[in-house]
Amino acid sequence: MGGMLFCCCLSDDTEELDPERQQQIDNLWHFFRRQTTWQQLNDEVYTAEDEALFSDILDRLEQYDELRSNSDTSSEVGSVSSHKGVQSHDLFPIDATRLPPLEEWELTSAWRLLQRRQMPSKNIAIRLLQGVTEIYYTNSSVVHVERPMVGQKFIIVGDLHGHFADMRRILHEYGEPDAGPGGTVYLFNGDFVDRGKWGPEVLLSIYCLKLLHPKAVHLNRGNHEDVTQNRVPSNGFRHDHLVRAFDEDAEEMYSHCWRSFQQLPLVHIVGNQVAVVHGGISLDTGVTLAEIAAVDRKRECPTRLYTICGYKCGQRVMAKKDLRSPWGVQIPKGSIGFLVNKKPRTNRASVNFDICRQENVTVVLVGTPELEDEVEICFESEEDRRTQRSDRIFQAMLWSDPTSEDGASTMPCANFSRGAGSYFDEVATEQFLKANALQCLVRSHQKRAQGCCEEHFSSTGALVTATVFSASNYPGGTPDGNKASVIIVRASSNSGLLKVGVMNNLAWREDYDQKGWWALERASTSMLNLVSQQAKKEESRLPSARALQQLRLMVYCARPALLKFFHQLDQTASGMVRFAEWVLAMRACIIPDNDFPWEKVGRHLCTLDAKGCCYYPAFLARYRNDLAGRLERYLCASAFSTLHTSLNGVDGAAQIWSTLDRDNNGQLSYQELWPLIRSRCGFERDIVGTVDDRAYTVLASMDVGNSGFVDRDEFLRAIARQHSRPTTPSASIYSDLNANAVERCWAALHGVMRSLASAHCETEAVFRAMDVSKTGSLSRTEFKSGMKKLLDKSDFVENISQWEPLMWRLMDEDGNGSISLRELVDALIVIDTKQQQECAREQTESSCPPSSETS
Repeated sequence: MGGMLFCCCLSDDTEELDPERQQQIDNLWHFFRRQTTWQQLNDEVYTAEDEALFSDILDRLEQYDELRSNSDTSSEVGSVSSHKGVQSHDLFPIDATRLPPLEEWELTSAWRLLQRRQMPSKNIAIRLLQGVTEIYYTNSSVVHVERPMVGQKFIIVGDLHGHFADMRRILHEYGEPDAGPGGTVYLFNGDFVDRGKWGPEVLLSIYCLKLLHPKAVHLNRGNHEDVTQNRVPSNGFRHDHLVRAFDEDAEEMYSHCWRSFQQLPLVHIVGNQVAVVHGGISLDTGVTLAEIAAVDRKRECPTRLYTICGYKCGQRVMAKKDLRSPWGVQIPKGSIGFLVNKKPRTNRASVNFDICRQENVTVVLVGTPELEDEVEICFESEEDRRTQRSDRIFQAMLWSDPTSEDGASTMPCANFSRGAGSYFDEVATEQFLKANALQCLVRSHQKRAQGCCEEHFSSTGALVTATVFSASNYPGGTPDGNKASVIIVRASSNSGLLKVGVMNNLAWREDYDQKGWWALERASTSMLNLVSQQAKKEESRLPSARALQQLRLMVYCARPALLKFFHQLDQTASGMVRFAEWVLAMRACIIPDNDFPWEKVGRHLCTLDAKGCCYYPAFLARYRNDLAGRLERYLCASAFSTLHTSLNGVDGAAQIWSTLDRDNNGQLSYQELWPLIRSRCGFERDIVGTVDDRAYTVLASMDVGNSGFVDRDEFLRAIARQHSRPTTPSASIYSDLNANAVERCWAALHGVMRSLASAHCETEAVFRAMDVSKTGSLSRTEFKSGMKKLLDKSDFVENISQWEPLMWRLMDEDGNGSISLRELVDALIVIDTKQQQECAREQTESSCPPSSETS
């Protein structure tokens, strides 16, 4: 009876327990906790060979810590001007040898690093760049993508310019790429780098997503994906940002970046209706998609050749009408001359005519031969005419801007403000769209106060040109600057016109240094040094106990990422993966090192069936943290209550389920439910760094069968529950707190655990480092100071008053006003519940606490 009752408290029961039953379970759990040490729960007897393996693992973890401490893996910098700038404009000669393509686990591992704004190794970075180069190498300059499915979102992202927080905001808001039904497809419309100091991280993040989701991520080239702009020191990408990220390898890395930039297409056509281009269109008449596709884009954009309103210096011209020089000299129609220079910030240029060599004549240039009114452009040959037209189209794709009433020009002409491309109006746009049977043109390239803007309308009132800009507070985090936004293209049916959503209500401003989107909880240097000193005192414990403690913690912290990776491997939704695939998941999500002995240590962490397969839902559910479990009851209750309200009860939840369950098989993966949980559970925005952890927890609570999937009945049962605060021995602790306080405490707890996992710290050593007074217990002051150091540079430190009081009260189980070593270890350790249940059976057979009836 006692053993069965205890097992109930360890698993998610399928039935909602009444308060009395819950009280019995909690009584037994606390009795068991008092009678059993954490060493009993985690330590087994291992062979000498096993101990040697675990000793090797501890050595490897220590080496990883040393490597991390000797390099700036987090890319957080103060002023990039402190870095030595690159002086040479010449490209670094690089070895053209193709490195092996990245495996799935390597891509996943790189993406996990980049999400935290950490740089992968140079080798991984080069292979990311080469991977994208190879994808686009055989593409033309025009890429056609399929029409969005009904229910699918096609997100057009404008300029990011190294604004990492804006990129993370977008991916959080709309979800990671997914080309399937109801998923999100992204088109990043150029200008990933320059200006913003995190250009390398943004670029590699986008490239990593492209390789992970080739059908759900598309890239256009912008004018800053070009050596012309990258060689400008003030733009920063080549001269500062890459130096900060790769130090002495910066120029070699830039050469790889430039190779990839040359391959990026110029325009995407969405569903044969919407043209997406970075800059705009050329004023040349009759430009077709076939003509754009034939543009030789694999080179530097030739803006330096065409410096006079889209023409070359020295270009031969002929007067189309009688002109007059400043001194009154008559220049007859038909006179031959050549372009000399351009008047700054205007579309006027100086021409030196043969008939009047002593002075120049000023003429107005439109920037395209067919529209010139004062001079005719004279070409050396038909080939020269075709080449210059193609070059103007190339420049226009990257540099053009629409005319506007409040802009630099209200009339179509050469783009005299930028010095390349054109100002195109609604007439030019309509002609281009009509010539190519298109509906609308979406472009970026210009900052807009509200992030996006409707630029031009047709004669019938239809939108024909729109702009989107996705870097807020640009440039460089200007306070209260422009908002950022995206444009969403949707289909309301399987045919008909696509809807181009230019909605200012979607716009946002993101703090340039917003930590919530990326900050990896990491202990301060002073804390790590103290822990390192104290760790030597823990070496009396067996290597197996110390190594497994750290490995279990790392597995626990990586559960959301592991589940996602397992789902990618498990195409049949069986819940099973081969052991070799389990090893890949560990390398992808925990320690990305081919030499780490996951194959050997795996038998100590997961259970394999007779066929050598791992049932991964049970593996993920196997590792638990007690304090998190106590908080999760309240976290999930609040989430289910919010879901019940936001979905309009069970009936609304059933309708949502029908929408999500497209194959009608009655079950959904966590990944399929992830967007719904993240958007509808009311998770607080300012602790967004733990959203995936919280979403995983809520979904795991729904998945009472531990199948790794949620079936319809489980989903509806969770929504239908009448939630009230459970009656537990600790209920009074929560009585004066709201759900947000519990949520913040839960998030901070996981932040501390991630910090310990990242630094491979043992909890006992952390306790001794925090115990400054050497009394054998932590005072409130020591506890708070230690938490701040463990969560150094994260938002949790700034908000410590919102979660620390509850965490203190929960950890101080005996209420004596201090925290003992056991209390801290019990709160932070991750327990292997497989061993826990075996210990429970032994304990309950020998002694069982009196029931409420007999006491």
